[in-house]
Amino acid sequence: SSETVTDAPEQGPTIALVDDDRNILTNLSIALQNEGFAARIYADPVAALRQATSGRRATVVVDVTANAPAALGQAVSLAATGGRIVLAGTRNSVETPGFAPDAIVYKELTLIGALGVDAPAYRKALDLVGSDRYPFRSISRVVAPLADAADLLAVMAGEGSEPPPVHAVLVP
Repeated sequence: SSETVTDAPEQGPTIALVDDDRNILTNLSIALQNEGFAARIYADPVAALRQATSGRRATVVVDVTANAPAALGQAVSLAATGGRIVLAGTRNSVETPGFAPDAIVYKELTLIGALGVDAPAYRKALDLVGSDRYPFRSISRVVAPLADAADLLAVMAGEGSEPPPVHAVLVP
């Protein structure tokens, strides 16, 4: 829930980063600072939104998280009365920690399910990544052969001397 501001004087726009993994937040924050951005890091998306909006809630919440059972409860907490929640990420679980179904009724929320994206959307995303408009290239990543899976998993679990990479790929 606590917020850390990692900005230096005369840096560019501030980007809010929200994740429950402190290593990912630290790594991304450093990468953004190296590219001239300031970063506000949060472990709690509700606290991040409240800070950014002076306490207002979101009229639209788009949840694209995968395998994150708690995200639905967070989305409901983020949504304003009369708001909409677009669920595009799958939970891969029947458990929904923090989800209070009555809040949907009390807040008069609309839930919309969305499955998948089409080729033009992938093209736009790839064009954005390739444009160098944002510092995606400076985000730490590791590509390792499948034989190194155990070592890579240990690094991703924070068992190394350096922060784990934000993006890791195993190649068969």
